[in-house]
Amino acid sequence: MKMTHGLLPQFEYLASTHQVPIDISIHSDAPVEISSRVEVNAAILTNVNDPQISFGFVRRVLPAKAETIVLMPNNPFCMRVNILERDEDFSALQPGKYRYEIKIQVRKKVGDDFKAQELSSDGIVVLE
Repeated sequence: MKMTHGLLPQFEYLASTHQVPIDISIHSDAPVEISSRVEVNAAILTNVNDPQISFGFVRRVLPAKAETIVLMPNNPFCMRVNILERDEDFSALQPGKYRYEIKIQVRKKVGDDFKAQELSSDGIVVLE
């Protein structure tokens, strides 16, 4: 399994909107059963020029009710995360270049059980 991510093509990434949505896709080259309950272990946004300025959250579970789904090579599991969803103080959020990091936990079905696997990815977003 692997995770890919991307910025929303039509979204204006502005510091003033206090939103940094990232689309996440979980892929597999072969059919694999996973739990639809994917945990976002971390979603962090850090200013490239000043690493002391950071936002985000650690540990979020989606959705509350889990089902088993099958990942196929051309059928990824997709979700969207807003990195700033839990922040309340945006006084340090200024236009500029930021590095984002996403860590998720996927549960792969092995026999009658589920085995956790962490996937991570990072990228750059420029807030106007």
